Amino acid sequence: LLPFHTVWALPWSYWGVWIVLGIFDALAVAMLYGVLQNAWRALRSGRCRLRWDAVPVKPGATFNARFETSRALGDGAELEATLRCLRDRSENRVIGDEPAVDAEEVWVEKRSFRLHDRPEGGSWAQLSFAVPAKERGTDSFAVRPVRWVVVVSVPLAGPDFTTTFPVPIYA
Repeated sequence: LLPFHTVWALPWSYWGVWIVLGIFDALAVAMLYGVLQNAWRALRSGRCRLRWDAVPVKPGATFNARFETSRALGDGAELEATLRCLRDRSENRVIGDEPAVDAEEVWVEKRSFRLHDRPEGGSWAQLSFAVPAKERGTDSFAVRPVRWVVVVSVPLAGPDFTTTFPVPIYA
């Protein structure tokens, strides 16, 4: 936006140009802040991924996945994973992976898994959950959408490590 600021020096410029440039400057600062915040989070927590063994998983089957992170969380440390089935309490017109703020837990299971060091750096853990047959699968298009997520957390010195992934459980 710097080249556009030279318009202020022109004799025909008026106050409206200043306002428009000020708005664009504020938007540029907000975008820069967002990019720097995301970069800081990535540096602090590392890159995380959840590799599913077989998808989709039907209710009554077993959900298996490998959690991997570029951050070394400690070989032999305990990782706590929580598989949650969330259903929105009220009608939700938004379609996506994120549950509504008022979502209720229909079903939840917490399990601990052992972390292992990766040779290239970072940590991994093999996750496994038995999905109950009576529960519904993910349905983002329902009047009250149902979503499955797995929350992975590790208690560390300082801020604890926590991340959430959507899970492909479909009926």
